[in-house]
Amino acid sequence: MTRLLAVLGLVLVHVCVNGCTSTIPINPGDPQELATRVRPGDTVALVTRGGTRTELVVTALDATSITGNGVRYPLDDVQSLQVEKVDPARTGIGAVVGLYILAVVALLVFIASGGIPPGMPG
Repeated sequence: MTRLLAVLGLVLVHVCVNGCTSTIPINPGDPQELATRVRPGDTVALVTRGGTRTELVVTALDATSITGNGVRYPLDDVQSLQVEKVDPARTGIGAVVGLYILAVVALLVFIASGGIPPGMPG
């Protein structure tokens, strides 16, 4: 029972913390949108006009291409592009909810394991 509670708590905390990112679709044909929304270091998912799907970390971006993972993709060949961004509000809420869940699960595990053992101060 205690192991199940501990695993459930960790799964819930993981979900809370990983719910902090959002995926934003970007128009690869709009250089201004690309320049304002995509930066080197960002993780993007792209689909080429040939149907190849890939996820990469951007190392360079200019008016004609996006480069990542050692491969240069001409923007004319990119059908769709999505960038992953961290949402600060969701991160803060997720962290607070995750800590609350962790505290409740720790308390439940403590209670389920019999509380303070006999002979221990408390």
